[in-house]
Amino acid sequence: MTPGMAAIRRLMFVGLALFAFGCKRHTPPAASAIGAVRFEGAGASLVPGEGWTEQRERDLSHSQIGQICLPVLEGQGEFAGSTIQVLLLSGSSDPEARAASLRKKIESQTDIIRTSFRQEVFSTAAGLRGTHLEYNEKARDRTWLVRNHLYLLKKKGGCVGVAYLTRPNKDSPAVHQMIRRTLALD
Repeated sequence: MTPGMAAIRRLMFVGLALFAFGCKRHTPPAASAIGAVRFEGAGASLVPGEGWTEQRERDLSHSQIGQICLPVLEGQGEFAGSTIQVLLLSGSSDPEARAASLRKKIESQTDIIRTSFRQEVFSTAAGLRGTHLEYNEKARDRTWLVRNHLYLLKKKGGCVGVAYLTRPNKDSPAVHQMIRRTLALD
């Protein structure tokens, strides 16, 4: 073998080695992390996808149920008029016990339609178990209804609630699937 051929062979070997090391497989980020929205102070995240915008300008530090954790998601396009809020609820961390106390508090309000109240146990794709509440209430102007969904999950020191508010005719199965599929706690 001539010295030129040996040099070419060494270069080919070095080139193949560099190629092999350069093509090392990298683990892509988890699908749930892409487009995830983290809610400040709640230790919770959702991946809402298209049709939702983050709103941080509001001064919504507290609702009648719990502390609102920014951002608030506002629906656009097919989800227009709908809102998703994440709430931090102090007190009982058991979702079913929390649901029972919230139900008593909610049903005492005059604008709530008591016959619309529903409650079920649900699971997220990540294996978290919680309680889902659903009920209708009359809007402030009493000309239309608001459908309220509250997904409660256990968290150290309390509960986290995901509230999906919409009109009954705009209640979207896609939003419920998104919540159940992408809701995660730290």
